[in-house]
Amino acid sequence: MAELTKAKFEERCEPIKAHMEKNDIGTWAPLIQGTMDLGLASKSDEERGNLWDSIRSMVKNVEGLTLRHGRRSSLPAEVMVSVQSVRNVVKTACVALIENNPVFLEVILPHGKTGGNFTQDSFAEYFADKAESSLISAYRDKNGQRWDGMLDDNGMTGMVAPVKAESNNDESSEVSEEE
Repeated sequence: MAELTKAKFEERCEPIKAHMEKNDIGTWAPLIQGTMDLGLASKSDEERGNLWDSIRSMVKNVEGLTLRHGRRSSLPAEVMVSVQSVRNVVKTACVALIENNPVFLEVILPHGKTGGNFTQDSFAEYFADKAESSLISAYRDKNGQRWDGMLDDNGMTGMVAPVKAESNNDESSEVSEEE
């Protein structure tokens, strides 16, 4: 890696710290934390870049912890940890569902443009993606936050479903009787 400023290094470490605060990552925790501490104490942008490469390599071995590519989410790191946690639970549950009930792959079909059937993995990914987008939408809801971004002790979100908009068709929905 090339050079990495201290601010950029801190920004990249933020989701990892948030994940480690909420999840036990075992013996990887002190190694990753120590490497992050070295990077923060480093006076050299080049050294921080090399330490970041090390952190990325270690994170690949930690189940449930993935680094996003591309632009960083505008959501707080703690919220993204909750979203990823729920996403992983949904994906794991869908894999187990298909293992125990393969009939779902015959009767639940992808949208019409795709054609064919889901595979076990594509089925699990589809519903994990839906869970992730639902949580993000609930967190960003403009009409009042429907989810605070946190999980309770049982891993439940407490997310509130969106309210259906009321229609203003007061009399148009009534049926008139002719005599």
